[in-house]
Amino acid sequence: MRIAGYSAVGSACAATNKGFIHHPEATEQEIKTLEDIFKVKGASATINTGIPFVGRCVIANSNGFVVGTQTTGYELGRLEEGFGFIEG
Repeated sequence: MRIAGYSAVGSACAATNKGFIHHPEATEQEIKTLEDIFKVKGASATINTGIPFVGRCVIANSNGFVVGTQTTGYELGRLEEGFGFIEG
């Protein structure tokens, strides 16, 4: 599989048992495939002021996540939504 044209899918997506985040350029078909695989909903996100390779920039589990200090408030909201901590 590829996500947003990248074969390093671990760099373009991060998932927990509550939700996932993906590269902002992921296609609708790629997102649908991820939802089918993970059985949860996800959200497009960036981290650390615009980095789209979310899998390289976050440590996450069903209790929370850790990101860099350059991550903006908007990005934190997208992460909370994608990982299933808030409803979008």
